[in-house]
Amino acid sequence: MNAIGLDCGSSWCKGAWLDKNLNARELISRPAGWNLKKAIEEVLETLRELTGPGAIVAATGYGRGLVAGAKLRPTEIGCHAKGAEFLASGTRSVIDIGGQDTKAIGALNGKVLTFQMNDRCAAGTGRFLEKSLERLSLNLEDIDLITGVSPASVASLCAVFAESEIMSLLFQGVSRESIALGVVEALAEKAASLLSKIKPLSPVALTGGLCQCRTLAKTLSKASGVQVINLERGRHAGAIGAALLALSA
Repeated sequence: MNAIGLDCGSSWCKGAWLDKNLNARELISRPAGWNLKKAIEEVLETLRELTGPGAIVAATGYGRGLVAGAKLRPTEIGCHAKGAEFLASGTRSVIDIGGQDTKAIGALNGKVLTFQMNDRCAAGTGRFLEKSLERLSLNLEDIDLITGVSPASVASLCAVFAESEIMSLLFQGVSRESIALGVVEALAEKAASLLSKIKPLSPVALTGGLCQCRTLAKTLSKASGVQVINLERGRHAGAIGAALLALSA
């Protein structure tokens, strides 16, 4: 038996193919762009070509209702807990910084014990960092290459007002690298505040689209007082979790 898990987020659609032996055979992703439904169809079609027509499909995330033929539509929180345990056995705490929201999860053996979620605005989410980096003409990958620079103070966590603050700092002659680190620090402080509400157990697994940023994990560790680790395939934790639930259905 094969299973396909889809994590249909506001920024990216991620897909995972797991076989009956719980091997992650294929992990793919597509930007959502303006047409999330099309991105979902592309990911699902690609994975079905690999698995054949008999694969069980489970879908989670913002666009899970758009996935035709999904047998299960579990919550993102449960899927990230399950996926994080699969990627790092013994995971007790997860912080998922997504495009639209941030989730702090306490878990045991892949099962959710407690969680806190910020979904009221873009403050402290991947969208906040993405928009800030766009203004600075930098990519997420550039952040880990910055050395010898102290972070600037970025007071605003609003994705709308932060742009004005960034422009003001640039006019003052502050380097874009310093501003970028300041944005990461502000994001980490917001995430750490959410994380503290679940009384996290170390180490904390960082999942979602920002999971590869070592600087973010290091800054979040400092802000929260607990070790935060990067998961190599953490971007696909939600999709992997959905596939695992499909296999056990």
